[in-house]
Amino acid sequence: MSERISVITYIINKIFSLFSCCNSENTEIVQSYLFNGLMNYSNCTNNIQDCMNNIYHSSEFMEYTCDYFSYSMKYLTALFCNRKIEPMNSFWIRLSTIQFHEKNELYRYNCNYHYLDDMTYYFNSKQSLYNFAVLKFKKYAKELSQELHHNNIYIFSCPWYSMKLMFANEYFIISRLWNSVYEFPTFEKSSVRFLTVEYQHPDMSESIPIEMDASWLLVGNELFSSAMILHLLEHQNVHYKFDMRYKINIMDNLIQMHTLTSNQYILLNKNDIQIRETYM
Repeated sequence: MSERISVITYIINKIFSLFSCCNSENTEIVQSYLFNGLMNYSNCTNNIQDCMNNIYHSSEFMEYTCDYFSYSMKYLTALFCNRKIEPMNSFWIRLSTIQFHEKNELYRYNCNYHYLDDMTYYFNSKQSLYNFAVLKFKKYAKELSQELHHNNIYIFSCPWYSMKLMFANEYFIISRLWNSVYEFPTFEKSSVRFLTVEYQHPDMSESIPIEMDASWLLVGNELFSSAMILHLLEHQNVHYKFDMRYKINIMDNLIQMHTLTSNQYILLNKNDIQIRETYM
């Protein structure tokens, strides 16, 4: 609340300064009206927010109804804008690949979701959730890997696995490239942060900011492979061109710049990153 008051005071002072340049009369009255009006607006928005939170948490049915309605609106918006949207489910594992179609020389993103049982309320600790995640990840990664052998379309890039889980209203996303071993540490957060991530293509005049939230920033995650980049582009409402000539420019929280090509990805450690190469 104190931060909001500081912002309001700043706005009032700026308006007051502008007004005083135009007319020096009745400035104190105008400032008082402005301050009272903005404070009333702030109190009103706080009361509305508190009321909405109370309604939302009034019952499990109300929470589900609100979540379903909110997701439906996002889905319709994504459908209208011709972009993809992730499922509403809290637990899933996804296999993502880039398929190259030689006839029209296009790279297309393909993903296959396997939904896990929504067991949010069955976990009483992160450790129990971790044990569940390890078993499910190994199982589905093996099954989905076997499905790749039955696909007649040429898989151009290294397959990418991602798994979404939730505990105590906090999301965790496991991100791994295809491998024979799918071990990962507990849900330990990395201290590394990405201040900017930009997609750059030689046929595009401007770069595209890549959006990703903190749920990806777990120790051991493998990030920014070509399949992950195409996935993130598909889920943003921005026109883009994609082939293996792109570059990813990254600035981390230490103000260090990193550039990735299409055959590189980042391994996220506790306090730093490693740039590694993958096959094409």
